[in-house]
Parts: sequence; structure tokens; C-alpha cells
Amino acid sequence: MAITTLPTLSQYFTVFSILWNRQLTHNYYANRTPLPPNNAYDFIVVGAGSAGSIVACRLAQWGQNVLLLEAGGAVDAIMSDYPGMFVKQLGEGSLGIKFWPYLLTPQRYVAKAYINGQLPEWKGKGLGGGSSVNFMLYVRPNRRDFDNMADNYGAKGWSYDEVLPLFKRTENNSNYFNNTYHGNDGPMGVTSPPLPDPIQLIWMNSLKDEGIPIIDTNGETQLGQTLLQTTIKNGLRSGTANAFLESGICPTLTIVTRALVTKVLIESNTNGIPFASGVEFIKNNKTYSVKANKEVILSAGNKKNYLMDI
Repeated sequence: MAITTLPTLSQYFTVFSILWNRQLTHNYYANRTPLPPNNAYDFIVVGAGSAGSIVACRLAQWGQNVLLLEAGGAVDAIMSDYPGMFVKQLGEGSLGIKFWPYLLTPQRYVAKAYINGQLPEWKGKGLGGGSSVNFMLYVRPNRRDFDNMADNYGAKGWSYDEVLPLFKRTENNSNYFNNTYHGNDGPMGVTSPPLPDPIQLIWMNSLKDEGIPIIDTNGETQLGQTLLQTTIKNGLRSGTANAFLESGICPTLTIVTRALVTKVLIESNTNGIPFASGVEFIKNNKTYSVKANKEVILSAGNKKNYLMDI
């Protein structure tokens, strides 16, 4: 009995130690700056989600004085870091602890089991935003989506060939090396399933024999079948909070959490042209304002529901 019990206790202690240290790290970065120490910053980024975390970190790396404001708090070492726990988190969404409890537009033919036919569409609330609570699937939009924005909607600089280097710079892919479409020295871990179900592999090879190729869904084409890659590194979630905000790669970035931005301040220049000059936010039931010398970047999601009535 002793032989089987001692390793088990040792394993529990190891897991507890890992969780404890990771939670200390999460809490440190979320709480080290209770309020902005300065009255003005070059850039103010509103929302520390999947996009906001990267934008704020990159600007800070480029020598800009950046303030990142997030309405939520620290990442949870148990519920967020461990990939399988995202299912448990969904049961907590209505509490508003780690999620914004949004609802989709009422649907005509679906969601009859929900009140008014509205499906929950909970969005991440906290450092890392959705990347701290999502299913961790690493799937980029289609090439044509980017080219369409650049060619038909005036989004200069947003063509696929122009954004691909930024995707590659972000990821640390453990399965695709020296690849046209992937990077290996970025902060965010990306991996393929280490132990895919043998039945699934048999199924995929059967489809391949029927002419459906096995592809990299983030590669040359998205027509085919694949084992989806995930934002997991060393068995733990690799969201933008872990990869960018808490990795030490942008130490000058100022992060203030539990700060709900309620207003973008608008002023006019000498020519009468309005511009965003700062923001107001609420923390601990008090309202504060801070100025932006260059830009205010909004990356905080939207309460407006976006799914069309189907």
C-alpha cells in the first residue's frame, strides 16, 4: 500500500505546486498596477483579449508608452490553464466571473430550448479574453477574407500576404518547421494533437483514398481534412495572456485590470476635427480618466449580437 500511496501523494504535491506558482504569476501581472501611475500615455488599449493583448504588447516593444485596460481580472490557473477545464467554465458564465454573459440574436428556427430562442454567447472577461476560456482551436480566416478587405473595402495592409508574416511571428509551432505558413520562435505555443484517436486516423486515411487530401488548415488551402492544431504548449493553455502579457517580453507595458471603460473622450483639434483624446473608466466604484497622446485603440468586444436570423 505504501508503495502505491507515496507516488500519488508526490504527484498531488507536484500538481499543487505548479498550480500555486502559476496562479501567483497570473495574480502578479493582473494586480501589480492598481491604477495608472501616469495621467497620459502614447496609446491606450481598451480590452486585454486575444487581439488587445498582442497589440498592447507589440506597441510597448516598439518603445511606445502604453496603457492596457481590462474589465476582468487575472487568469485562473485551474479553470483556464488546464485545457480540459473549459467545459466546466461554461457552467459559470452566467455568474459573470470570467465571462460577459451575452446572448445571440433570437433565432427563428433554432434554440427553442432557450428563453426567447437566444443562445448564450459568453465572451471571455479577464486577461487574455476569449483566448483564456475558449476551445483553443488555432484556425485562421481564409485567404480570400483578407484579400477581400484589402481589395474591396480599402483595408490597406490587410491582404493575406501582408498579414501572414504577423501570424508567423506570433506562433511557436511545434509541428511545422521551416514552413511557408508557420513560425517557430513566437511567444504563443501551437501544437497538433499528440495522441489522436487511431480510429480517426483510419477514417482520415480512408477519406484520403477517396480523394479528400489531408491538409494544414492554416496552410496553402482550407479544402480538405485535418487534425486541428490548438494553442496549447507543454500541456497547458497558451492564450495571449500567458504568451504575451505574462511572459516578460513587454516589461514596460502598464496593465490595469478590473477597470471598466465607460467612455471615450472626444476633443477637437485646431481645425475643428474631432479625435479620441482619452478614456474614462470605473474601478472600485470610482471614475477615473486618462489621456492618450496618440491613439485610443478599442479592442473590447461589443454587446451587440452579430449572428443573423436564420
